[in-house]
Amino acid sequence: MSQSKRLLKIAGIVLGLVLLFGYLAFSTLLFSPTEGSWKYRISALVPRTVDVYVAKAKLEDWFAPFPEPRLLQTVADTEAWRAFEGSSEQEALLREAGIAEALAQLEEALSQAPVQVDPLSLFGGREVAVAGDLEGKRAANADWALYGRVDFFGKLAVSLLPRLNLSGQGVEVEALDSGALKLSGRALQRELFLGRVQDVVIVGTSVGFVDEALALSQTSGENSLRLATTYEGPVVAAMGPDQTEVEVFANLRTTFESLELPDPWPDPKSTSFAQAFLARLIQAPACKNAAGIIGFDGGLSVDLSGTFSSEKITPFQQRVYREKGFEHEQVLQRVARMAPADTAVLAYLHGPVADLLREALASLEPALRQNLEDVFRATGRWASLDALIGEIGEAAHDRLLLIVRENDYGPIRALSESTGEEMSPESDGQTVFAFTLVTWLRGETGVDTVNSIRDAIGRNPDKFGLKGGVPGDPGYYRYEEAGMDTREFWSPFVPGTGMVATLIDDEGRCIITNHERMFRQVINCLTRQERSLAEDPTFQALLNSSTPSSNLLLWVNPRAAASTLDELAKAQVDLDLRNAIDWTRERRRVELDVLPTMFPGKQRNQLSAEERTRLDDAIDVELQDWFREHSRAQRPLLEAEAARRTTYLRTVSALLASLRVDPRDFSFSLRALTPFDE
Repeated sequence: MSQSKRLLKIAGIVLGLVLLFGYLAFSTLLFSPTEGSWKYRISALVPRTVDVYVAKAKLEDWFAPFPEPRLLQTVADTEAWRAFEGSSEQEALLREAGIAEALAQLEEALSQAPVQVDPLSLFGGREVAVAGDLEGKRAANADWALYGRVDFFGKLAVSLLPRLNLSGQGVEVEALDSGALKLSGRALQRELFLGRVQDVVIVGTSVGFVDEALALSQTSGENSLRLATTYEGPVVAAMGPDQTEVEVFANLRTTFESLELPDPWPDPKSTSFAQAFLARLIQAPACKNAAGIIGFDGGLSVDLSGTFSSEKITPFQQRVYREKGFEHEQVLQRVARMAPADTAVLAYLHGPVADLLREALASLEPALRQNLEDVFRATGRWASLDALIGEIGEAAHDRLLLIVRENDYGPIRALSESTGEEMSPESDGQTVFAFTLVTWLRGETGVDTVNSIRDAIGRNPDKFGLKGGVPGDPGYYRYEEAGMDTREFWSPFVPGTGMVATLIDDEGRCIITNHERMFRQVINCLTRQERSLAEDPTFQALLNSSTPSSNLLLWVNPRAAASTLDELAKAQVDLDLRNAIDWTRERRRVELDVLPTMFPGKQRNQLSAEERTRLDDAIDVELQDWFREHSRAQRPLLEAEAARRTTYLRTVSALLASLRVDPRDFSFSLRALTPFDE
């Protein structure tokens, strides 16, 4: 053997021994370089006792590069972003959330790192999760854990940590018997505990998270959150083929307690009808837990399931929740078939009509509720509103449909039977949507009951504020629409249109609208003379991807309501201008200026009645002048803010939400299309 070959052989043996001993030393002191990855989702390392859990795989898809969100590049050219950028809303968000400062600190920290690496690649780029234990604690001082998959350098950093002297940086590292690392010291606000299971690193404020992960890794995740019935079905079984959705789970009882959410919430005593009525339908504290997935591919999709705390469900809620739901085919054939294709809002509900009406009345302001009670009692037909509601409940099936679209039908005109003159209902001129409310009647008995109710109202025009289009007309009109019995009630108290029309069709549907021409459009949709919402491909797609069975369905198309939303926003500006002013304080301020000029040396209580009247008139004039100047300065700002809100709303081109409930559990589905193409 030649000298060169002998040297090469020796060098090869030496290199092999170096590699072998290096591998053994690395594996013994640090970790095995050939170690595999944790083959399950991170939820298999999380104890099922956690109160909050959120996870996302392929997090790097959201950033390009870190920390700039990829979505920001997509939305930068949209109308909504152009309206938001530089607005007061953006300034408030950046200021209150401290986003600018946080990003600046993050960028500075990354620039000072000894090795320039992508944090997402190092920690959590493939999958990251957060879990929290909130039991008896506020969110700020609760126990939290961060889980993330790391690359080779991430494993190396964790393994080297006990061997590094970090005392000079104010951090002490202690290896615990369980295998966890404890980090403490003046540089940390709280003690941290760190552990690793193959390529998953766990950092928690409690050692329990790390110990549980290490224990669960020995049993392939048995007794973990991933295999809990409250999590596995709503999350694991619902994940898409790419498994890139956000996984969420919450013990709502402890979460609400941690957030100090009031009980009840929403408030059934709220002065807002919408909030008070919603509070009677569902209470957040009655929800025990919720789990599901949130996706962002092609829009926003949310699928959540959860359970109720039976002791917190009211008798009314139990009656509503026990109602049988409806399937997709029923919606397409019986419900959406009635709605025009340009419907802005469609809401369909299965629930006991009488109970719903009672709770709706209970949600009204007491004075308004009493006025309604007095009006119906004055007819002599009903002893109370509850008696009327009882009749309606017996007449109608437990189904309600609401259709809302823009009121582009034009003015309402008719010919008076008594004079032959053209007439229109008196209107307050408000901008309103056109709506149609539909319920299904129980055969001839139900039809007779509704007809008797309609006649009782029509025979008492003065009591119900009815007013005809010409003197002498009672404001109650009967005619046939497409051969169907129709009754109209004209009243200046009906916002916008000044009328309500009712129709009972051949199928026993009672249809109520605030514009008679909407009858014709609904009928045309039913008879397929006009395109309906049921034929809209977007509606069909969103419906078919939502909860298969529902008790409540909601469709919203903000773009179909753009014109009315703009007008309503302008009207809201007028209300906001006045409501934002403390008129008592302003009146007192003006009085202090005017009184010495008009009546030197006198106080109000020293003035005669005639002098006080003169003073009040002068104050009114001064206040009007002040309000005009105030409005001239504030109106442009409020109008711009209102215009931005409607712009944000129009970013959503379609939204469909469905809810299935029973006294034990619920399922919620939401689909929202947010095309960024403008």
